[in-house]
Amino acid sequence: MRRISQIASHELLHEELLELVQDYLIKKRSRWICGNSAIILSAVIKFDSCRKLQDYCFEVICDDPLPFLSSKAFPLTNKDVFFCLLQRDDLSIEETIVWDYLLEWGIEQTPGLGNENSDRTKWNDDENYETLKLILNQFIPLVRFLEVSHTDFFHKVCPYKNIIPISIYEEIERFHYKNVLPTIPAFPPRIGSIFKINIIKSKLTNIIINWIGRKHAMRNRTKNDSLYKFNLVYQVIGLVMNHLKRNVKVEWRV
Repeated sequence: MRRISQIASHELLHEELLELVQDYLIKKRSRWICGNSAIILSAVIKFDSCRKLQDYCFEVICDDPLPFLSSKAFPLTNKDVFFCLLQRDDLSIEETIVWDYLLEWGIEQTPGLGNENSDRTKWNDDENYETLKLILNQFIPLVRFLEVSHTDFFHKVCPYKNIIPISIYEEIERFHYKNVLPTIPAFPPRIGSIFKINIIKSKLTNIIINWIGRKHAMRNRTKNDSLYKFNLVYQVIGLVMNHLKRNVKVEWRV
């Protein structure tokens, strides 16, 4: 009994220390986290006790994803980290770019492809495509294909139709060519990609939507949630600046 009590005490101490370390890193070493988010996430992604640090790292990446996606280390990103990232609605990037980087990541994970064979025209249709399909199987449903333009769908998605499940591909094909809405549930547009003005950050739009739906503020949205469109009704700053330009005389003093 005493032994069990000691173990429980050590676990509680361990959790408290982890909490303190996470708070310290977020408050005092935020710049370091910004430069090493991918590495940190790979190290802590499987630990529920590090949820606070995970959330902070994901928020950093989602707010400005390109430095992470375009880094040399990106193709080696942990699959759990990448999966969680693609699940997020606050990823501030166009869906076509998401698709491009998903393909890049998947190709790098596929034996016989990557740097060894990056020319798609030289791939073995049966072997290479099937292997790539298996690797990306759990990621494909996370792509918001309805947010891809018709042109990009034709040039960037269609050539890889063999790696997309038939049920999904047929739905998005009908949408792009016949303007027929999908019958299967689809993820809503990413907030970060549809709300690009600097008045409000994408994270806050997610909180507002949750408030509207009477849900917890930090809840992640799912494909079954209602869609919302934000419109800029009145921009006071612009009106004030225009007024000042017209009515304020500027005196230059030498």
